[in-house]
Amino acid sequence: MIYLITHSFPAAFIAALGSVFPDFVEFVFWGGYVPRYAHRKASHWPLPYLVLAALTFYYTANPFAFAMSWFSVGCLLHIAEDALTGKVPLLSPRRRSFGVRLFRTGSMPEMILAVILVALAIKTLFATHYRFTTMRLDALLHTTGLP
Repeated sequence: MIYLITHSFPAAFIAALGSVFPDFVEFVFWGGYVPRYAHRKASHWPLPYLVLAALTFYYTANPFAFAMSWFSVGCLLHIAEDALTGKVPLLSPRRRSFGVRLFRTGSMPEMILAVILVALAIKTLFATHYRFTTMRLDALLHTTGLP
C-alpha cells in the first residue's frame, strides 16, 4: 500500500520491515515465545513511533531520517491492523486499551480482507502503470505524426 501512495520502492520496502518490527521485538525479547500477557504491550504502543515519524518526516532528504520515517509508518500500520483484531496500548504501554475485535488474527475473514486489499493494490498498480504507458505511447505517436 505504501508503494501505491508514494511510488517509492525504498519507502515501501522500509515500511514493510517496520511492519514486522513490533512482533519481532517481542519475539526476540522473550526468546522465541511471547507469553499471552506480554503480547501487544510496550512494542505495540504507538507513541514512540508517532514521535519518531514526526521528528524524521521533515528531514527525509537525509537517508537515515527517510528510513526512520517510513520504518515508523510501517510500525504504526501494524499497530493499526492489530487494533482491528483486538486491543493495543494507547495511553500507557502497560495496558491494552484501544481497539475492536472485528475478527481473529489468522481467521478466514482476516484472510479475505487481506486478499481483497492485495487485489485492490495490484489492480491500482496495473491501472496506474497502464495509464502511464498509454500516455507515453500516445505522446510518442503524436510527436512522430502517426495516427
